[in-house]
Amino acid sequence: MFGAKRGSMNNFGLRSFVVAALLALVAAPARAQVPAPESYAAFQRGLERAVAADFAGRPGAHVRDAVAFDAMRAHLLSLYRGMTATGSFAFDGDVFDCVPVAQQPSVRLLGLRAIDTPPDRPPAGSLLRGVRVATVASAEHACADGTIPFRRITLEELTRYATLQDFFDKEPHAAQAHKYAFQYESANTRGSSGVLDLWDPTIDTAESEVFSLSQHWTVGTVGTVTQTAEVGWQKFPQKYGATKHSVFFIYYTTDSYNANTGCYNLDCAGFVQTSKSVIIGGSFPAYSKLGPPRVDYAFTTGYFAKTLGGNWWLAFNGNWIGYYPVKLYGSGRLAHYSNLSEFGGETVGTTDWPPMGSGKFGITQTAQAAYQAQIEYYTLTGVLHNAALTADNQAPKCYSTTNAKLYAAPDLISFYFGGPGGTGC
Repeated sequence: MFGAKRGSMNNFGLRSFVVAALLALVAAPARAQVPAPESYAAFQRGLERAVAADFAGRPGAHVRDAVAFDAMRAHLLSLYRGMTATGSFAFDGDVFDCVPVAQQPSVRLLGLRAIDTPPDRPPAGSLLRGVRVATVASAEHACADGTIPFRRITLEELTRYATLQDFFDKEPHAAQAHKYAFQYESANTRGSSGVLDLWDPTIDTAESEVFSLSQHWTVGTVGTVTQTAEVGWQKFPQKYGATKHSVFFIYYTTDSYNANTGCYNLDCAGFVQTSKSVIIGGSFPAYSKLGPPRVDYAFTTGYFAKTLGGNWWLAFNGNWIGYYPVKLYGSGRLAHYSNLSEFGGETVGTTDWPPMGSGKFGITQTAQAAYQAQIEYYTLTGVLHNAALTADNQAPKCYSTTNAKLYAAPDLISFYFGGPGGTGC
């Protein structure tokens, strides 16, 4: 359909064989044990009645004052007002409500009159031989047709931040510094894709460590304004609370991460989810381990626009799961196409930074380091290309990435990255 050189959208992911998703249940890490979830109706009533005094002095609460609390409560009320649930379930310390697609906040609050249809052909979603499929959902957690699993966002979560804006920001405090080890491709595209090796690094919040992630950035830049659609896995204890493991996450900004737009997952009006089976903001049943022997779990993902100026559809393990409406990006670059694609790791800390990936340096420990594989992009006319990546090691004392090259087989543009973190990064 799109004139891709090596097939069409069926190339979206590594093309070998598919390992059954049930393999992801092997060697699962310990899970948080929680009682049956509070009913959705009781949760909504609690939001209506909550006052700042209920959270004053509560362990983990850092909300600045009653005004900031009221802003948080008003935001949650705007998300949940008019949204019903057909059922709820608990998963690794979080609660997920099955809500009708048309009632989710991004549809209601953005005034969308219709749900977009995905690209004609789903991505293949297969993985390299010997790599297990990393999945965030199983059949017992799937919602009914016409609904989506919406991660329940609570005042307990929001009040771990000083303000509502801190909650929306990619990281909660401007004083904290980002560190990267990544690759980039400066090309005009309608999307990119690849495979992310999945890890669950340790985050020591007592040592000012905030988060560690591996992701893809679909970027549009005009002058000094940056717009993004992001996807990957992230270990972020402050945000996900009881869920101590890495989660599948998305993020977007339309104004260079400034205060006016952007948020994680479904935390504000932005991403429109259409899949009933993928839990955005949910953890994974199993993660890669160094061993011996090394065990790898990974997933395929990426964004794609059906046409120039179209919505940015997100794929996960061979399925379309939803999209960022192009209207979010106004007259910015991503309202038309992406002109920069980035792939790799990011950490945040203040005086100490957490491990990235497996915790092993990409440039010296390729047998043990985390990786991203089969990095590809679609041109403005839909032709599929291997990415021609440039490495950027911004904190070589703590992290590194190899130069991207063909590994293991033809058509597999891949690289290793990561490191132990520490001080002085």
